[in-house]
Amino acid sequence: MSLSYSKAWLQFLADVDNARNEIGFGPNEECFYRGHTQESYKLLPGLYRGLKKSTKRIPDELWEAESDLFYEFRSKAKELHDQNLSDWDILFFMQHHGVRTRLLDWTESLAVAVYFALLDYDPATSKPCIWIMNPYKFNQRYHTSRDLWDPRLLNFYEDYEEEGESYEDLILYNNNGEIMPWDEPIALYPVRRANRLVTQSGYFTIHGNDSRPIEEIVSRDTKMLQQVPIRREAVRSAFAFLEHAGINRFTLFPDLDGLSRHLNYQYFAASDFKTMLNSL
Repeated sequence: MSLSYSKAWLQFLADVDNARNEIGFGPNEECFYRGHTQESYKLLPGLYRGLKKSTKRIPDELWEAESDLFYEFRSKAKELHDQNLSDWDILFFMQHHGVRTRLLDWTESLAVAVYFALLDYDPATSKPCIWIMNPYKFNQRYHTSRDLWDPRLLNFYEDYEEEGESYEDLILYNNNGEIMPWDEPIALYPVRRANRLVTQSGYFTIHGNDSRPIEEIVSRDTKMLQQVPIRREAVRSAFAFLEHAGINRFTLFPDLDGLSRHLNYQYFAASDFKTMLNSL
């Protein structure tokens, strides 16, 4: 692929830059990006996506399912048993291996967000986009502190303990009819012990009682959150950009599953895929 990018792709990059400037970031503040394969998809974690309507309090059965998922994963994920992981580490592993949790993935890398926005791209149906958020402004507005939170300190709403709280103590023991210590999501700074979290430059928001998607919570405040579409005319150059940046299934999923899927694509699907791109 040539290094000559289309006007549509260059316009997308300009739109991202304009969005970042309008949102505004302080010195050393990370920008949160998230890629969606469809513009209509909500900024909502997997655990909440099955709810029929958004509420200020998630139903008890969802808490019960969350608890069961955590204990079963921790019990059966024998590959993790000798790694001395905290509950939070296990939750992060769950999220990055496809279990539905109250976490929503973000990345500080625009390239990673573009990769996920274009995952399984179909020119007939896909309408990909990038979400851009200032997590510091978000935390400041809803949680009084312009910082990314260490998940072990999420009990600041209750009695502070210097050693911090486990995910089990803070959340899973809260399902006895009690309300969570917070409503709106909180932007986290996770310890990156999982390889996928490292290679994807990952961050999270952790969601509380309020089951509304983030864009509804902030009411499309363009000083905090913006959506930038990737137009059809930009897609071919977007894939060229990812190739030049070395972003692929294996670099983002550096395990045997990621390698196998990357090799299958490279040897059996790449030719058809490039034919599709040439038709755009």
